[in-house]
Amino acid sequence: MKNFIGKILIGLSIVIAYVNLQSLPENILTYILIIILVSFPLYIIGHRLRRTLIIFKEKVIIWSFAYAFVALLIPLLFFSYTQYEQLKTDTFNEHFILFESTSSVNGGGISLGFMLSLILFVSIRIFSSDIRRKWIPNLLILITLTAYSTSLYVLWEDYRGIHADGGLITNKWNGVEESIPWENVSRIYIDPYVHYASLSNTSDETHISWAMVIESYSNKDVLYRF
Repeated sequence: MKNFIGKILIGLSIVIAYVNLQSLPENILTYILIIILVSFPLYIIGHRLRRTLIIFKEKVIIWSFAYAFVALLIPLLFFSYTQYEQLKTDTFNEHFILFESTSSVNGGGISLGFMLSLILFVSIRIFSSDIRRKWIPNLLILITLTAYSTSLYVLWEDYRGIHADGGLITNKWNGVEESIPWENVSRIYIDPYVHYASLSNTSDETHISWAMVIESYSNKDVLYRF
């Protein structure tokens, strides 16, 4: 019975930690207090109910690291990624009829890839207790954390959009800006097409999509997909 109650408390503590993210970033003090006073104590009590005192003393540190990883690091990383995109859109979106936060189709996946790699290496470091050369995952964590932070910084001014006055504007991460003024635009049309579900992706579905094609006199066509 204690084992069952302990598992419930552990699960409840994780749920509380995730729900508590809604208080960020406006009420960061509330977030910290709920983690310290409610979520983490429930997590520790749950493990104490599931294990004897001797095992609890041996494992409490690794369990604490596991809590920090699952309940704090993972959601905070995803939160930082989504908040970054929102902040970037709010900063550059003024007077844009249509705005995309990256100048290329795969640009947004760079930071996401580094973030997922960071989560992977941290999980290996925490949950693989038999690692002999612990400096290797530590080094990988440091490298991916630096790469993730650097990618967010570099890609801040990487975007494209349709500006109400300036026409088609593309600003790349290396500082190169490309623009097509409205007077150079010859035609704009919507091209519907069918997106067929990928057999390798079970969450993908066949659906109708739309592509807005913008033709100009002197530049290649610009494409926006919906």
